[in-house]
Amino acid sequence: MWMKSLLSLAFLGTLVLSCQTSSSVEAEYPYSLPIELGAVEFYGGDGIVIEEIRGTAPEFVPGEDYLLRGRYDLASENSALLLLSTTETETHGSRSTKSDQRLSVQKGSGQFELRHAMPAPGYPHLTFYRSSGSPIGGMYFGTGETVLAEKSWSYVPAN
Repeated sequence: MWMKSLLSLAFLGTLVLSCQTSSSVEAEYPYSLPIELGAVEFYGGDGIVIEEIRGTAPEFVPGEDYLLRGRYDLASENSALLLLSTTETETHGSRSTKSDQRLSVQKGSGQFELRHAMPAPGYPHLTFYRSSGSPIGGMYFGTGETVLAEKSWSYVPAN
C-alpha cells in the first residue's frame, strides 16, 4: 500500500513540476506564433519538425525573444550542430551565438528546445552544420514578411 502511495506522490510531483515549467515558459514567452514554413532543403534522411514557437511578440520582429520546440532526424552525418539563427537583411555588425540557440546532435532522432533573440530584420531559420562549419540542410520559417519563401543557394552535400 505504501508503495502505491509513494508512486502516486512521485507522479503528482512530476505533474506539478511539468505544469510549473509550462506556465513559466508561457509567462516568459506569452505569444504562441503560427508555424509558417518557407524554403526547406534536406538530404540523406535529415529533417526538422517545428512543433511549437513561442515569443515575446505575436510575430517575428527585431529585439524580441523566441523559443522553438520540435524534433529532428539526422541521418547524413554522425553528428552536427543544430542552430537557430536569423539571416539578416540589414547588416548590424558581427553577432555571436549563445549556447541556448545551438544544440550538438548525434545521428538519429531527438527533441530540441532552442531560444533566440532576433537581432535585426531578417529571416529566421534552423540549420544543421557539419563540424567543419558547412551547412548540410535547413529550413526557413517566420511570420509574414520574415518568411524566406525561396533561397538562391543550395546545401549541396560534400562527397
